[in-house]
Amino acid sequence: MRLRQLENKELINLQDGRRIGYFGDADLVFNADTGQIVGLEISNRNRFLQLFAEKYISVIPWEAIKKIGKEVIILDVGAETDIDTFRDL
Repeated sequence: MRLRQLENKELINLQDGRRIGYFGDADLVFNADTGQIVGLEISNRNRFLQLFAEKYISVIPWEAIKKIGKEVIILDVGAETDIDTFRDL
């Protein structure tokens, strides 16, 4: 599967069914030494309100991806990942 085929897929949390965003809106985080993908960096900023909203990001580990379907990507983001704890930029 090519990266381009993933960009329109919705990211859904397996733990609570919450929509996290779209894969195309996330940035990939790489390990500089090994070149491996470490995770996805997700921003909560709404595209329409970019000028007025604060920007928060969270990094979801690559291992949290459990299933890639036709329309969605299922993530297992539990308490250990703590997706609700964002860091302010």
